[in-house]
Amino acid sequence: MIISSLKINITPTQKYLNNIRLDGYANRINYASGIHDDIYLRILHLKDRSKNIVLASLELVGVNNLWQKSAERIVNNSVITATHTHSAPRICHDYLMWGLQCNEYEIDYLNYINNTLSSSLSSALMNQAVSSHIVNNIFFYETEITSICRNRDNPRESSKVKAYIINDDNDIPFILYFPCHSTVLGFDNTYISGDLIGYVVSQLERESKNVVLPLIGAAGDISTRYTRVKQDFSEVERLGNQIIDLVNNRKRLINEIAVKEINYKTIDFLAKTRKNILINILNGVSKSDIVRDYELNAIMNTLKVLPEKVSVKIGLLAFNKSLLFVFIPFEPTYDVQLLLNEHTHDKVVLLVGYSYDYLGYLTSQEESFTYENLMTFVHFNEIFNKIINLIRDI
Repeated sequence: MIISSLKINITPTQKYLNNIRLDGYANRINYASGIHDDIYLRILHLKDRSKNIVLASLELVGVNNLWQKSAERIVNNSVITATHTHSAPRICHDYLMWGLQCNEYEIDYLNYINNTLSSSLSSALMNQAVSSHIVNNIFFYETEITSICRNRDNPRESSKVKAYIINDDNDIPFILYFPCHSTVLGFDNTYISGDLIGYVVSQLERESKNVVLPLIGAAGDISTRYTRVKQDFSEVERLGNQIIDLVNNRKRLINEIAVKEINYKTIDFLAKTRKNILINILNGVSKSDIVRDYELNAIMNTLKVLPEKVSVKIGLLAFNKSLLFVFIPFEPTYDVQLLLNEHTHDKVVLLVGYSYDYLGYLTSQEESFTYENLMTFVHFNEIFNKIINLIRDI
């Protein structure tokens, strides 16, 4: 397998400041006022004798499906995913707009990302990469991050939250799998930033002198809410340095894989939404019993534009059929990953959210009155069964 990588700065230029809003918080009304740290597009090109597979990670809140469609016109086997920072420009998505419209500057940035992705993917395919080398073996490590990231709805939840690091033959990292919300910074922040995961990955890249691709796992209800002591940039560094210490000094080798083959497979289908179910729930209970006023308004505005059916893409990347990444266009909660572990105990299968598109949350606990449940727009069982069948087919 040949691995090539690219890293492209996608920080908005000066003309966008004070003209674009940052994404992720429904109650944030102020425009971007400055840049604290640059945000990036990272591309990983995997190639064997018969396949080209490209993974692209954007330091944005999610993925606009326009970008995925453009990417597939350049390389069919492509995944566009996002780190879910809440301190980057709006992605102008139909279901993540909280009833607001994008202005001309935000649409211009949307198109800028689309053009940058297209040109960068073309460069990756032409081997115009920052680094490129043959990898025969990959080293798969895990480290527990429960001390930093835990269930925000149930902080006493006993499930251990683990990050995973994939290193190459020279034991240099090239993928960081991180199942935690990258949201140390609060709704009052107006500075562009990669937030927690952006800081961690940038530091790992400085140390390794290699591009490290961040993949965000089942982070829908996993965050730093109960471990952060404040919501500013000094806290990003404090928690980020703890994660870097765990990754560098407390990781445990799970497996060494001699890469004989890589496989990538996708399925596309129409999924029926829970639109009417959710509207009935919201009409039948007091709003204060479930969510804050601004969250309720955001959900209701989303339901207004949500169709009866949505187009869903699910993808699977397999290294030797023993280490699998499942890419989904949702924000999965940690119970989904735990349930997946029960069904696939003979191999390592990791969910990657915020991929291809953004279609809300995905939780198995559809009967609970939580924000995550009310933002789950599709039927869990249908999606989960599709995932299991895709894994079996590989």
